[in-house]
Amino acid sequence: AGATRSFIRCIKSNIKPNKCLVAIRVISKLNNQKIDSHSSYFFFSAMDKLTKGDISGAKADVDKAIFSELNFSEAQILRAIINQQLDDDISALNDLSAAITTSSDEFNFVYNERGITNSYLGNFTEAIADFDKAIQNDPNYVFAYFNRANTTSILNMHQDAIKFYTKALSIDPDFHEALFFRANAYLELNDYKNAIKDYSDVIRIKPKFAMAYINRGVAYSKSIGSHKQALRDYSKAIKIYPWYGLAYYNRAVAHSYVGDFKKAIADYTKAIDQDPWYTKAEIIWNGQNDKKLVFSKNEYEKDKTTDPNPRYAEVKSNRGVVYIYKGISDKVVSDYDKASKLYPWYAMAYYNRAISYAQNGNFKQAISDYNKALEINPSDPEIFGKRAVAYFYDDKVDKASEDVKIAKEMGYTPDPEFLDLLRNKASGKN
Repeated sequence: AGATRSFIRCIKSNIKPNKCLVAIRVISKLNNQKIDSHSSYFFFSAMDKLTKGDISGAKADVDKAIFSELNFSEAQILRAIINQQLDDDISALNDLSAAITTSSDEFNFVYNERGITNSYLGNFTEAIADFDKAIQNDPNYVFAYFNRANTTSILNMHQDAIKFYTKALSIDPDFHEALFFRANAYLELNDYKNAIKDYSDVIRIKPKFAMAYINRGVAYSKSIGSHKQALRDYSKAIKIYPWYGLAYYNRAVAHSYVGDFKKAIADYTKAIDQDPWYTKAEIIWNGQNDKKLVFSKNEYEKDKTTDPNPRYAEVKSNRGVVYIYKGISDKVVSDYDKASKLYPWYAMAYYNRAISYAQNGNFKQAISDYNKALEINPSDPEIFGKRAVAYFYDDKVDKASEDVKIAKEMGYTPDPEFLDLLRNKASGKN
């Protein structure tokens, strides 16, 4: 009776139901006297503590269950679940492997779980083999197809991933996560038409799926240059999560494309204020689940990293570009100063700040920043081309000519009018 109550509590908790099903096997073994009550007591005690969030207590009890009953596959599976929550993936992998060795045909989902764990550890070949075994055991195992697709997508095998996402969707057409990731794979392959279709289907199933709006906006912009449709999608994502920095960032880029620099600056500023990059984007995917919000601003604030993401410097740098277009020179330099201090290796911050200095006639400072940008990224011909212009106006004609030569050899086409000015100055005509 106590075991049954523990099972019911597990089902009602946030632990995935298929993992609770191992408890049924333990109850059956108890009834058939295939396991002693001492071992099962520690198993169900561990399960109860896990449902209450007492991870360390659950770990201590499941260790006792395994110690008192060798080859206790259900306890090995439970300990793997606990180790996953403790971010000890190697121990989880060992427990799942032990459970498979003990009872390979009883828990098909363990192959799927081991595949996921192997993926986390970067063992992609082993992960794919596990997912294939799970599919072999159950050709309708939708999550095995989904996870296999995710793994091949990580390996940039997007066509292969699409095939397995499609198989998962043939089993469950409303599997919105599979639709979302298949859309991402289409996006990677520049198949914008199919990407937009899949994102639209995700939104039909999950209207509060913020990332689907954001990614569909990207697909609209890239496919038909429809920045207005992209703007609508980014705005919908912001309506769902008003504090979601990535949506503000993407909308700022779209505003820049349509020439609305005032709104672009406002959105870049909002993205910076909100901390534009996130640590748990995957939680946002589901939007709402049974009318329960699965991701709140408080959780977002709690999960934010204390160190700014490299993308933060990109936002500063991009806002600086818009300030250039608006002619707000004092704010331009401030943004690039902050971006370059946050990430000294971020070449675009130095490059864009150099453009700003050059526009204000400060060519020596511009040359200094172009030099820093080239130290970081010496293979960018455009930086050589821009530095040539700064050298020209700083009366360093020889260096300007040298930079033009390098830039042209690297495939860059300098402005013809500038080349005429350079030739004339070099020959003493100007």
